[in-house]
Parts: sequence; structure tokens; C-alpha cells
Amino acid sequence: MTSFDVAVVGGGPGGCAAALTFASASCSVVIIDAPAPRLCGVETIPPGAKPLLRDLRCWPDLDIAGCVPAYANESAWGGEGIQRNDFTRDPNGHGWHVDRVRFDAHMRTVATACGAVLVADVAESIDRCDRSWQIATADGQRLSASWIIDASGRRADIGRALGARRVAADSLIAVMTRVRRRDGTRDRDRVTFVEAVSDGWWYTAADADGRRVMAYFTDAAHESARQARSDAGFIALWNATAHLQTHVAPADHLFVEAPGIRPASTTRLSRVGGEGWLAVGDAVATFDPISSQGILTAAYTGLRAAECVLRARAHGHRVAGDYQQFIDRVYDAHLAQRLSCYASERRWADTPFWRARHAGIDASRRSAATLDHPRYEHVEM
Repeated sequence: MTSFDVAVVGGGPGGCAAALTFASASCSVVIIDAPAPRLCGVETIPPGAKPLLRDLRCWPDLDIAGCVPAYANESAWGGEGIQRNDFTRDPNGHGWHVDRVRFDAHMRTVATACGAVLVADVAESIDRCDRSWQIATADGQRLSASWIIDASGRRADIGRALGARRVAADSLIAVMTRVRRRDGTRDRDRVTFVEAVSDGWWYTAADADGRRVMAYFTDAAHESARQARSDAGFIALWNATAHLQTHVAPADHLFVEAPGIRPASTTRLSRVGGEGWLAVGDAVATFDPISSQGILTAAYTGLRAAECVLRARAHGHRVAGDYQQFIDRVYDAHLAQRLSCYASERRWADTPFWRARHAGIDASRRSAATLDHPRYEHVEM
């Protein structure tokens, strides 16, 4: 049996940020991760994520496969016109459009270069024995660790096995596909485009391969969610947009993949950790994609979880309680900002999608002033 100080189950941004923080503090750490196939997706890393990802040595560049610069966000939200947020004016420079599969692989590569051990396998069983964790992988490896970090994504395999529940704030889903230009040319647009519609909202961005991700967000039970699952239904909804259908014309594009559904709801674990374990990234909380903070927040939770454990090892501080307070602040701040964002779109206030998101707006406005999104500040251990 191979022993480690920490075992991280899951190799996404949250798990890798935790592993990098532990490895930098000279802890032995293993990442257990067998990446599963994912639906197509391009995520935007905003310029504000640069300080954290740079300190983790994971800020992307053009040498990383699947990464292309993102120079601006454009949105048709809250009115008939289009607003533009130009990243070239940001002190951190431009953002990035990243393919999550390839970006996560990059973070795992950085983690292993810093000393983490990568086991490309599934943790088949995890048991607590004599204040340590005993882990058996699917291919028969046996590992032990004093601490375990649940970075298993929305499944939160470890947290739920230890009694935590997944609590959802909404039922948002994304119907996603990837398209290419009918004439065979590469799409070199470097602007993210978002448009609000009566029953949800749209997102699109071009990827590093010159194709384009299209995503329609609505509630799982809404009729348009069922409609969008077929090619014809997806195109009909696309054609019904005021701006997107001229920005990216359906007639000029062909499907590369059939539309597929992925969860996009705002959720959290009822309990973020306990004796010898903490949850990070999507395992501990997931956030509405309208915030464009998924990668940043996941990495931030991984960093903070690792710092809580390191402080406890060095000074005997409590771990789960401190980390619970941190996650509470992050989650409450997101809820306030989420409500504020949706409150700015009032054109369809009587439809079920927008009515659900406008609920609690007055309370959100009262608390928003004191609930800022947490800023990254590096803490020396």
C-alpha cells in the first residue's frame, strides 16, 4: 500500500488547485482521476482569474491546446440593444476561451510537474480506518492518505457517501451543441455572446478548432428544453432570437454534434467536510454559468481547502468549521449577484423562467452591498 499525506479524488480545477497547494507545501499528494467523456463545451476564463491561476502556474497561453484569447463579452440583456465589455481595458489583459477537457489536462500536468502523483483510475472504494483513508482503485491499487479531498464534480461521491446532501437553488440546464461553418472556413471570432430570451438565455463562443459552441439555458421542466434536444427544435429556437440568429446565422452552419443536455443549476453540499475530508470545486458548490466564474471559483475553493488543512497540520486549527464559513460567504455572494444579474432583465417578467429568478430581488438588493465576490489573496503558509 502506498501512503500519501493527501488524496485528491478528481482532477478538475478544484482538485488540481488543492493538489498544487499541497505539493508546494511539500506534502505528498496523489490525484485519482479517470476523466470521463464530456459534452462539448467552451468556457470563458475572465481576466479577473489571472492572479489566482498565475500563482498556481496555470494561467493559459497560446501554447496550451484548446485555448484562444477572449477579447470581449457582448450581451443582449436587459434591453433591445447589445452591450460590450471590452477586456482590452482590463488591467489583467484579455481572458481566454478554453476547452475544459484540454484545460483540465493542462492543470493536471502542472500538478504532476510540481510533485503530485497522478493515478489515472477510478476510486472504487474508500474507507476510514485508524484516522486515515484506505482507497482501492478499479485496477487493484491500494492507497492510504491522512486527508481526502472530494473533487469528484457534481456527483460529490465522497461527500454524499459520508451523509452530505446536494441542495439545489434552481433547475437550470444547458442544451449544448457544436457547429461549423457550412463553407468550411474557420470561425476566428474571439468575442463571447450572450442573449436573453423569453424562456432562458443563449451563450456562444468559438473554440480553438474554428468551430462554435452553442448553448441554450432554460429550466429542465420547460417545454423549450425538450424542443431544443432535436436538431430541428434547436434551430427553431435559434432562429427565434433577436440578435443571435444574425450574429451567427443558422443557415450558414452545420451541426458537428447533436444537441445534448448538461446540468447547469446552482447547488451546494449541505455539509462541506468533516473529519479528514473536505469537498472542493463542483463537489462543494456549483454556480450559474451566467457568472462566468466556474473555473475561477472551483480553483479558489481548492486553494482555500488546502490552506485550511495546512493550517490545521501546522497549528491545530479547526478545519471543517473554517472552511464551511468560507463556502457560506462564497455561495451567499453568488446568490446575491445572480439575483442582481437576472433582475436587470425585466422584458419577460411574467414568464415562469424569469419570474422564478426575480423572486427575492428586494432582499438580494438589500444584502448585495455587503456580499462581494471574494477576491483572491495569496496566503503564505
